[in-house]
Amino acid sequence: ENGLHKHGTNNPDRIKSYDFKSWDKYDVDREIEKDEDEEEEKNGSTKWKGISPKLTEKELSLSQSEKQRLAKREREKGNEAFKANDYEEAISYYTHSINLYPEAAAFNNRALVFIKMKNYQSALSDCVETLMREPNNTKALLRKAISHDALK
Repeated sequence: ENGLHKHGTNNPDRIKSYDFKSWDKYDVDREIEKDEDEEEEKNGSTKWKGISPKLTEKELSLSQSEKQRLAKREREKGNEAFKANDYEEAISYYTHSINLYPEAAAFNNRALVFIKMKNYQSALSDCVETLMREPNNTKALLRKAISHDALK
């Protein structure tokens, strides 16, 4: 009658607090995934899972300059996530930036995140990618040394 739904008391799908048998069957992970999917559809965004997000068809059809601009924006979002200590999110943004338009800055930034996460092998790989593009990049040389030392 008051229009409550989903989490409201008028939801017929809502499990009663005393219905222990139903609670035993409740799959929390599945519900979280459903909520995330609904959120992505509502916002029109995609949360990148893992380290290798795929480009959408729309992104693939962009011009090089558009890809470069979008890659810069994604890298900047990665910087914000890094500052907020959200390393998984930062890696996702940097990876998306790299997939759009691979530049030394995104590889170098992602290497730093990998070091923070103690994923030294991935950090080393990103340092190598950075140094292939900018052989005298001091930060990449330092991060490569840190990664080598940690892998000993």
